[in-house]
Amino acid sequence: GPVSVRRRLRFEAAHPSSEAGVTMNMDGMRRLLAEDNAHYLLFVLIFAMAPAPVTLALVPVFLFALLHSTVYTRQLVTRQQLPVTDQVLRLTSYIDRNTRTILTLIALNEIFLMPAVILMLFNGYGSIVTPFLYYKFLILRYCSNRNPYNRTVFRDLRIRAEQFCLSPSCPQIGQSIIRGFIAFVLRFCPPEAPQNYVY
Repeated sequence: GPVSVRRRLRFEAAHPSSEAGVTMNMDGMRRLLAEDNAHYLLFVLIFAMAPAPVTLALVPVFLFALLHSTVYTRQLVTRQQLPVTDQVLRLTSYIDRNTRTILTLIALNEIFLMPAVILMLFNGYGSIVTPFLYYKFLILRYCSNRNPYNRTVFRDLRIRAEQFCLSPSCPQIGQSIIRGFIAFVLRFCPPEAPQNYVY
C-alpha cells in the first residue's frame, strides 16, 4: 500500500544504489577533468615522471606563474599591502596588455611539445607512455571550457598550412605531405562544441 511505497522511497533515499554512486563518481571525475587545474596537474606529472628532463615543458609553467603573480600583485596593490611604484605599475600593465599573446605562446608551446616528446622517444630519451599521456593532455586542453587558445592556435596553424599549400612556392610533394599531415591530425581532434570562455 501507500505506507510500503513511502518506506521504500525512504530506504532508497537513505541507501542509494551502487550504480547511482558509480554514476555520481563518474560525473564528478568528468567535472574534475574539465578543470584547467587538473589539466596542469597531469602536465606536471607527465614530465615529472619522464626519464629525461624536458626544458621546453618549463615554458608554460613559467608563463602561467608570471600571469598569476601579476594578478596577485595587483590584489596586494589594491589592498594597499604593497607599495605602489612605477616599476610595479609598468610591469603589471605590460603583462595585462600582453595576456592574450602570452596565452597564445603557451598554447603554441603545448602543441609543439607533442612532436618534441615523440622525437625524444625515437632518440632513446623518452618513455613509450609519455606520448599517449601527453595526447590525453592535449585533448583536455583542446576541449577546455575556460581557455579557447589551444583550439584557436590549432585552427590558425591549419589555415596557415593550407594557405602555404596553395602558394606557387610549395612543390607538389610538399602539398601532399602537408595535406596528409593535416588529415592525420584532424582524425585525432575531438569535435568542437560551444564553450563559455573566460578570456
